[in-house]
Amino acid sequence: MTGKAFEFLFAQDQDFRSDQLQQGDLLFKDDSLSKALGEAHSYYADAPDYTHLLVLTQSCDLVRRGKSGPKSRYITLAAVRPVGILTKRLKERYADKKLDFPVPIFRKNQERLVADVIEKLLHNTADGYFFIPKDSHPAVNENLCAFLSLSVALRASHYDVCLESKVAQLENVFQAKLGWLTGNQYSRVGTPDIEEQSPNADQIKEQFLEDLLYDKCAWLNSLQVQKLKSLISEWEVQNPGQVLHEPIAYELLGQVPDPADILAEKIADKLLKAGLIKEKGREATLNLLRNDVSLKQSVTARN
Repeated sequence: MTGKAFEFLFAQDQDFRSDQLQQGDLLFKDDSLSKALGEAHSYYADAPDYTHLLVLTQSCDLVRRGKSGPKSRYITLAAVRPVGILTKRLKERYADKKLDFPVPIFRKNQERLVADVIEKLLHNTADGYFFIPKDSHPAVNENLCAFLSLSVALRASHYDVCLESKVAQLENVFQAKLGWLTGNQYSRVGTPDIEEQSPNADQIKEQFLEDLLYDKCAWLNSLQVQKLKSLISEWEVQNPGQVLHEPIAYELLGQVPDPADILAEKIADKLLKAGLIKEKGREATLNLLRNDVSLKQSVTARN
């Protein structure tokens, strides 16, 4: 996913204020800022995944008047971390923890729920977070996310240290959006969506979900998990003493049928066992069930 489509997030060079801090300023956690953080917030200073910080204090409270400091006695900063940390935690809520398998397996019936949260993140409408896309600014070389609840306060005496660490500045309308998210107000601040800014918005969203929702994992329903367990057992019988490594795991996942096909097989087997069909009619029954649209829709609805 290219971040060029998100260049509207940050102010252009001619609007960048290097002489003052504003709400929504992106700070790079360099040595000076780390030292300032270390005086009272050692974890924020040392944690390697806290790569940047985002200024949360309102811009009007950060204006320096002459030689006097800003109105605010403190500068509140939110931790900015790789977005994969958030999506990993989100997916892990729905992990199948009973299955010992090299590739993480997640519950299929929660896939849409997680996808909706990730899409909200893309549009910056997810409560508690502010998404900063990769390449939306030269200083951003990976997808980042500000965790608004993970905030710390530095004394106003550290103003210059923060200012020297400033690498990017949000556009005015996104400053307002950040303020709304931070204050948890009830009126929505409208900001440009990717659909309004890019002709290939659908492709970008699809790639975003592919990167964060489907990368190195599988979403299976209960029928598919049962089938996977059966395939694992067969593999273990055929390969005694061997370790089931990730490449083999992906091969087994490739053998897991569509949920509707699994259900069709179960129905056909039950009909056969009950004597309602003959063995020679099993394949024809199976094909009939596999091509039944209502059966497929029913399985999809359950997921």
